[in-house]
Amino acid sequence: MSDRGARITAVGVGFTYAGTRSVAIEGVDFIAGFGSETWITGPNAAGKSTLLEIIAGVVPTVIEGKLTGRLDVVGAGMGTDATPSMVLQDSGVYLFRTVFDEIAFPLANRGVPEDELDSAVRGALDAVGIAHLEARLMHTLSGGERQKVAVAAALAVSLVLKVIHFSIGLQIL
Repeated sequence: MSDRGARITAVGVGFTYAGTRSVAIEGVDFIAGFGSETWITGPNAAGKSTLLEIIAGVVPTVIEGKLTGRLDVVGAGMGTDATPSMVLQDSGVYLFRTVFDEIAFPLANRGVPEDELDSAVRGALDAVGIAHLEARLMHTLSGGERQKVAVAAALAVSLVLKVIHFSIGLQIL
């Protein structure tokens, strides 16, 4: 295990979505150390997406509800909160026309100076191996290409913590 990345500590984490009575998740405890790879698994409707949304900071700031327990996300060597990025499983969700603009938006939204933005976007494109897609229109990309753009956008803004949400369909015969 390295000392890079983020440390996540969850103690008794629970969440109930606004307007509902049923608890989405409750009593979640875990520690994911610096540089570790942690998998969150479980059956459909077990609360995996809700937990990832909590880690990414989407819940309860964007998605309202009652959050209980404690969740600490700390960036290694920084002594401050980490800034997570989240890649959703639906690659059909995008906000901008071009690949470049889709990756640039979260950087601009976080106040990255214009003179640093281009190199950060190109660095993310290179890291994911999609530099050739830079000028392409998002609606012309395949689902896999759009997923790579989403990963590049997450990498561009967060070198500390990536939250990747995907599902794997398994069939047992």
